[in-house]
Amino acid sequence: DHFGLAATLVAETGATVYAHPDDTPKFTGERAFVDHLLIFFRQHGAPASLGPLVYEALRSMRRLLDPLLSFEPLTDGMRLTSGKVELTVLHTPGHSAGHICLSAESRVIAGDVLLEEISPNPLLEFTPDGKRIRTLPLLLGSLRRLLDLNPAQIFPGHGEPFGPAAPRILRMLEHHVERREQIAALLTDTPQQAFDLARLLFPNVDPLNRLLTLSEVIGHLDLLVADGRALEITEGGRAAYRRSD
Repeated sequence: DHFGLAATLVAETGATVYAHPDDTPKFTGERAFVDHLLIFFRQHGAPASLGPLVYEALRSMRRLLDPLLSFEPLTDGMRLTSGKVELTVLHTPGHSAGHICLSAESRVIAGDVLLEEISPNPLLEFTPDGKRIRTLPLLLGSLRRLLDLNPAQIFPGHGEPFGPAAPRILRMLEHHVERREQIAALLTDTPQQAFDLARLLFPNVDPLNRLLTLSEVIGHLDLLVADGRALEITEGGRAAYRRSD
């Protein structure tokens, strides 16, 4: 939702686009992500009827953009100059693999990693060979990095500038602790699939938002497994979770 007109602007103005290469599959419109996503949905309990609905929702979004086939790569710590302002690139993955912020003194252009009213989603991401990237730990790490910077003002990807950043970051970290406890409370000795847990937490959402809710639940299940509070059981191509003994 932030680069849909990039290719058009390049064609009309000759502008140079800068981006982090970890988001290349999104820019080029590669089909592999959708294939990996639909397989993941089936493994984690989504009904077969949901796959085509999610595919169509994603395809409708793709209609809003032209592929961006070339750009200048950004790396963490790179410095960019705009007029008299020097911007430092901060690689802040979690909402997307290649998400960046731009820092200038005590101000940060934060994209979608920190919003004033909305909790950014740790979207499902996959490597080219289909291995899932555990995005929630990345998002939490990016928030802690911003907290260490303690910027006075945030320019978010949605909404008005706000600041200071620290109270909002601390609230986001607290929110994720609360969400993790909600999901932990749903686990029993009987294995449950992530899709069913997401439906218990968020019962009435459309197919595209079902993708977002599953992303969030999976992220917290990852952390619960890592903390030894949950077990992931994979059998017959299906994944389920139960509380640990």
